Amino acid sequence: MGSSFPVFRINESVLEEYQNIFQPLPWWSDRHKHELPEYVIWKEGEPKVQSAGFDFDTDTIWLDGYQHTLSMWIDVLDPSTEEEYTTYINQKQ
Repeated sequence: MGSSFPVFRINESVLEEYQNIFQPLPWWSDRHKHELPEYVIWKEGEPKVQSAGFDFDTDTIWLDGYQHTLSMWIDVLDPSTEEEYTTYINQKQ
């Protein structure tokens, strides 16, 4: 039998009062490579969906096959879906 841990719900006012303890995590934080999205969308400027590959060990992201420095771009990207990617590509043609 596995161990069980109690689950607590925290009131949002507590989160606001103790922001130094409870901070929102970015979408990519503490994820394994297999949990990262295959596609990303740019949050700033013109919406642009690209295929993505991540390597946190070498601070690298591949966007549509081109290598970039991950730490420079990660904050302006959000996860996307294959459907959004396909729609974006079809609109560009």
